[in-house]
Amino acid sequence: MKIQNPHDRFFRESMGNVTTAKDFLTHYLPKNVLQIIDLNTLEPQKDSFINQELEEGFSDLLFKVDISGFSDEEIKGKVQTRILLTLLRDIFTKDIDELIHSILKCIHYLLELEDKQTGIEFLETMIRYVFSAAKYLTKDDMNKIRREIETTFPEGSEVTMTLADILREEGMKKGWEEGLEKGIEKGIELGQAKALSKTALQLLTAKFGVLPKELTEEISKLDVIKLELIISNIFNYNHLDDVKKIIS
Repeated sequence: MKIQNPHDRFFRESMGNVTTAKDFLTHYLPKNVLQIIDLNTLEPQKDSFINQELEEGFSDLLFKVDISGFSDEEIKGKVQTRILLTLLRDIFTKDIDELIHSILKCIHYLLELEDKQTGIEFLETMIRYVFSAAKYLTKDDMNKIRREIETTFPEGSEVTMTLADILREEGMKKGWEEGLEKGIEKGIELGQAKALSKTALQLLTAKFGVLPKELTEEISKLDVIKLELIISNIFNYNHLDDVKKIIS
C-alpha cells in the first residue's frame, strides 16, 4: 500500500537512529549551543501526550536547518546524515536529471560504510522514501536507479525486489506517468491529506507553540497540494501570518 507522508517517515526513520541524530546535531547546531548540552545523553522521546483537558498533543525534535542552499561540499557528517540532507534538499526539484544524480550519489555514499548490513537497511529506507515522495520519476528512471544499485552496491541488490513490490503496490506497472495523469483515488488522497495535516500541525506547533483553534481546523481541511506546500516551506516562516497566506 502507498506510504502515507513519506517525508515524515523518512525523517523519523533516519533521525530515530541516535547515532545519526547525534551526528546531525554535532555538525549543524551553533557552537554556543553545543557548549551547554551533552549530546552523549541524547535519547528518543515519545511524540505525543495528553493534557489536563484529555486532548492529544504532539511534540517533535525540530532541527531547523535551511538546507535548500547547501552545496554538496557544505553537507557534512557521516554517511546517513549526508544522504538524509542530500535527499531532503533535492526531493522537491522538478529537474529529474538533478534528482537522479543526487540519488546515485547517495548510493555511492553507502560504499563508505564498513557495516554492509547497515548500508542495506538504510538503502531500503532511502529507496522507499524516494519512490514514495518523488512524484515525477518514471518507470525508466526507477529502472536506472535499480541498475545503479546492482552495479555499485551489490550487497543491496535484494532491495531491488523491494522496488518491484513498490511498483506493484502502487499500481505502477502500467506506467507511473499514466497513474499520475489519472490521479490518485479519492480515498487514498483523503488518507494522505490526513497524514500530511498531522505533520504540518506538529511542525508548526514545534515552531510557534500552541496554534489557534481556528487555524488548526483550517489546516485539517486543506488538500494535499497546500499541505505539502506548508511543510516544504517550514524553515521560511517568521510568523503564522506566513502560513495563512498559503492557506488563503
